Amino acid sequence: KLSEGNNKYIAAAAVVLVALIFFSQSDNPGGQGGPTPNPAPAPGPSPQPSPQPAPNPQNNPNPQPAPTPGPQPVTPQPAAANNQSWYDPYGNVWMLQFSGNEFRGTNSNAASPAGGMMGMIDPQSGMVIYQLYDRTGQYIADGQGQFTDPTHINFLTVDTFGNVVGQGVLHVNHPPGQ
Repeated sequence: KLSEGNNKYIAAAAVVLVALIFFSQSDNPGGQGGPTPNPAPAPGPSPQPSPQPAPNPQNNPNPQPAPTPGPQPVTPQPAAANNQSWYDPYGNVWMLQFSGNEFRGTNSNAASPAGGMMGMIDPQSGMVIYQLYDRTGQYIADGQGQFTDPTHINFLTVDTFGNVVGQGVLHVNHPPGQ
């Protein structure tokens, strides 16, 4: 048997439930819940924008300087007879042969574990993407670089575990310091 006090709570909860159902139905006559979108405004003449005077730098009390363009891509040095030598900061000289924008070549430093390189240059952006291989032809690292001027490339090389194994400047067709 329910006590009279519990009946009051049950009745109050029922009233709240009925009110919630009623108000949710009255917001959307279709009964699907959620508010009904506002009806479209009545058609009429479109408001006309007020004319704005053309900018006049002589009337502007706070003139702003013209925006300066960001860094422009550097055009890589064209491959002379499809061959280039890239000098890295570790004493390696990479002898590269080009076919269009793609290249491949070898490292003249026999003491280096990296014996081969292949990759490509995007002539529009100056971006260089390459892979390094050991002397048996096994892939060992990825790298990328950016031409900073026609004969220099800032580069970064990472091994297959993501560890940085080389970075610095590659000198195109000239040793460092020349």
